[in-house]
Amino acid sequence: MAAADSSLATDQYSCPVCREVLKEPVTIPCGHSYCLDCIDDYWDKSDTKETYNCHQCRRSFKVRPELNKNVLLDEVIKSLKEVKTDVTHSQSYAEPDNATCDLCPEKKLRAVKTCLTCMASYCETHLQPHRKYEALKRHKLEEPTRNLEEKLCARHQELQELEETFKSVLQAIEKLRSEVIAVISSQKRMVVRKAEEVMERLEKEIKDLKRKDVELAELSQTEDHIHFFISFCSVPSDSCPLTLDPNTVHRRLRLSEGERKVTTEMTEVPYPDHPDRFDFWLQVLCREALSGTRWYWEVEWSGEGVTVGVTYKGITRKGDKEEYRLGYDDKSWNLFCSDSSYTAWHNTIKTEIIAPCSHRIGIYLDCPAGTLSFYSILDTMTLLHMFNTSFTEPLYLGFGFKFHSSVRICPLTLSDW
Repeated sequence: MAAADSSLATDQYSCPVCREVLKEPVTIPCGHSYCLDCIDDYWDKSDTKETYNCHQCRRSFKVRPELNKNVLLDEVIKSLKEVKTDVTHSQSYAEPDNATCDLCPEKKLRAVKTCLTCMASYCETHLQPHRKYEALKRHKLEEPTRNLEEKLCARHQELQELEETFKSVLQAIEKLRSEVIAVISSQKRMVVRKAEEVMERLEKEIKDLKRKDVELAELSQTEDHIHFFISFCSVPSDSCPLTLDPNTVHRRLRLSEGERKVTTEMTEVPYPDHPDRFDFWLQVLCREALSGTRWYWEVEWSGEGVTVGVTYKGITRKGDKEEYRLGYDDKSWNLFCSDSSYTAWHNTIKTEIIAPCSHRIGIYLDCPAGTLSFYSILDTMTLLHMFNTSFTEPLYLGFGFKFHSSVRICPLTLSDW
């Protein structure tokens, strides 16, 4: 049996750990086979419990593989052991010790060999037929063994092909991973570069705004308000005045003084029908759109109370809802003036203002900065209220009225100052 085991070991049926013929063979996921006890003991004594390596190819597994008996390999080894034992016995002969041939009549001829398999002695005449018989029997025993070995070799080849396929898939995945990482890195660099460009532009704009803010602060401290507004505003002149739009004026408002003054009336003025005309609230807009720069103008008012403000063109003209009034939606801003108080309105939010009454109001619109300021004009200019926002459309100067009230747009020119 020792000779049979040795022959089997040289035929690659030995355990990589104990180097003996496989006992209770098991096969792990990489395809290599071990004795059940050997691989269990090898993994139990491993330095790390986080991974489990193959003793032969060093492939690692994060989860300890489940060990199942390789039935086919176990049967092959058993068959090989039996066949090799039989063949060894059939080919083993001993020199007879002065024995006679067991097949000769009356055993008259001297034996030349004794078969260790059947323990019979043969003379030269009967030895050759016995050897042919043994060879035939050995051939019949080796044929199933060869078939099993061929099947085992075919299975081993299939495993090698699967391993090669697996390696190819892994290489393709790794290549794809590298390409994806390269694309992501390129996109990241592009996004970072664009962000840096935006940051540089914003820093420049912030620096310009800070500079302008300092200049405005310095100018606002001076009593020379004429110099202040000449420096920073577009002032409507006689050649380019702000004028009231007759297509928007309510029928109980009358225009005069070249469409620069509007006064409430108790009876309707026969203006023609027009889709831009206010039909419920006593309101009117100017013709000219204001955008892109800084503007300053002044108005004089009288009566029970008037609203001075600006609005986008899209303000609703038809109907009696509160949000159709100047300052009562998110598209308009106003200052309401009366002899007793001022209030600022935007999107129905009301701001009470405490200041001496003035019948001359200055309006400063800074489109780039997004500010709308109202000033009381008496002996000095007093800031009443400032709106801060971001204007997204051209603006139109507008007015709203209580009864027995009027507004006049003052024609400002440098000669007036």
